[in-house]
Amino acid sequence: MHLPTDEVWTRAGEYLVNTLNGLPTTPHYEVEATLVVRESTGPAPVI
Repeated sequence: MHLPTDEVWTRAGEYLVNTLNGLPTTPHYEVEATLVVRESTGPAPVI
């Protein structure tokens, strides 16, 4: 999986600063995630 780490850490920092200052926070954000296909990526096992 690839996540936009800059955006994730920026949102986390904003949440922390706002919480410590008693300001309203948004507890959930959606970020774009993509699957990065590599050697360990494979089909699901057949049951």
